[in-house]
Amino acid sequence: MHHSPDQLEVLWNALTGGDDRLRAEVLQPYANPQMPGVLPHVARNDAHGQVLVIPTPDHPGRHAYERRPGGRWEEQR
Repeated sequence: MHHSPDQLEVLWNALTGGDDRLRAEVLQPYANPQMPGVLPHVARNDAHGQVLVIPTPDHPGRHAYERRPGGRWEEQR
């Protein structure tokens, strides 16, 4: 499951904003009954950059995306 910059921005806003309804709505597609509680999360949010971690239910591992100040989201490799 790869994500476009627009999808990542929506996810970031849902995770870092204060709107619980939006957060629940955006995170719902990531819910996996076999991995309860394992959802996308913010791994870093500081002056050096932002990192989103998205678990992958379709195979072991995760996707991590990083955005440096003034930059675009890029998948970490």
